[in-house]
Amino acid sequence: MIKVDKNKYDEFLGLFDELSWHLSSLAVLEGNNPGELYISDNKDRSSAFLISPEGCYLAGNPDNKTFNVSLKKFFEGDFLRKWKTEEFELVFNPKWESTAFWIFQKRPLFKYNRFHYTIKISDFNWHRLDIGDKFKPISLKPDFVKNNLKISNMDHINKWILNNWGNYDNFKKRGFSFYILVNNPVLSWSVCDCIYQDRCEIGIHTDPKHRKQGLASNVVNAMLNHAFKSGIKEIGWHCAADNTGSYKTAEKAGFTKEREYYAYFGSRDEKKHYFTRTICFLFIDHNITKARECWQKASLKYDYESYFYYDIACGFALNKVNKDAFLNLKKAIKLGFNDKDHLLNDKDLNNIHTDPEWEKVITLLKN
Repeated sequence: MIKVDKNKYDEFLGLFDELSWHLSSLAVLEGNNPGELYISDNKDRSSAFLISPEGCYLAGNPDNKTFNVSLKKFFEGDFLRKWKTEEFELVFNPKWESTAFWIFQKRPLFKYNRFHYTIKISDFNWHRLDIGDKFKPISLKPDFVKNNLKISNMDHINKWILNNWGNYDNFKKRGFSFYILVNNPVLSWSVCDCIYQDRCEIGIHTDPKHRKQGLASNVVNAMLNHAFKSGIKEIGWHCAADNTGSYKTAEKAGFTKEREYYAYFGSRDEKKHYFTRTICFLFIDHNITKARECWQKASLKYDYESYFYYDIACGFALNKVNKDAFLNLKKAIKLGFNDKDHLLNDKDLNNIHTDPEWEKVITLLKN
């Protein structure tokens, strides 16, 4: 497996045309966003593996045995240990599915449903920009972020920009972001994830305590206004199929759903892999049997920190499996979880509030 020289990335754009709707792959090949491209050897250019800030991609011929064997060895060797990303999301044409499961069998992939939305400049309702001054979004200036990392959620924005753009100089050239800040914390924010030619994709996040107030819509409108005035002709949006808040915000802003597709989730770290698979079985598949089997195997093999057990407890609570929910909550508290306010207001735990065991758990907290 060899890493392609960045100066030759444009030679592989045609190979990734089949994934042009997942813009991050083309943005890397055009040199706008950081990433890495791999092929089996210099003679064989019919298949490729690309790493971008938004995920990983397989493109080209799925029946290329030389490439497939090479990538499998590559993934299970030094690359697996040196890769900085703990978890990864893999996207590819459906023709790749069986091959991908074989390549990544050491860390089995978890398949889940996602939505892709777009909005074109010709479909944008410019009247949507009348958002008032109370929660008016502000254009983000990199120096302001670097000098105000103590503001809650600002570190999240900082990491997002550096992950997707590599550095602030690159972000300043083509990237953009808007946020709403009223003292502390940052209430809502959006960052341009990637750009390719006259297309871009954006992401949105709102502080959990300030959702359902229209803040995300305000920020998205500001992003669209800026992008379209800057020469962008089309904007993309990706989200998990069960993220109702995300796709409702997109639809409210005028986005249209283009497709439903599958993405494949994996982890390079075995411990995190077990945890992630348990979470997926609980929150996505709602398969209690598989979740229990996976988590039991994981717990016997590894020691986990308190927040792992707390998240698992939330998953069991959502599925109304009270016994397992309380078992993991108690384990989380024993290992140091002590945020009573978060516990009482976490909607994931609503289903177990009427269980007599709930009050007993609350008494275990110190505050």
